[in-house]
Amino acid sequence: MINKVSDLLQTARRKGLFISVNNDQLSIKHSNEKSPDPYLLQELRDNKELIIDFLHNKSKLKNYTIYENTIVHHAKTS
Repeated sequence: MINKVSDLLQTARRKGLFISVNNDQLSIKHSNEKSPDPYLLQELRDNKELIIDFLHNKSKLKNYTIYENTIVHHAKTS
């Protein structure tokens, strides 16, 4: 689940979308003047509950850093 949500959020960020959760509702805003990719928007809608759950629980993640809703995994070093 983490990888799928992480990939979606990173793709959205690269495409100029800003995703947040307000009152348990997924909020998507875009910075570009042209319309967002409809396929990406549908993918976000299809995974809405996973994204909301992920963003609500992001502070519980270990080995991950959240930066502007973009997740970066830190590999363990031995």
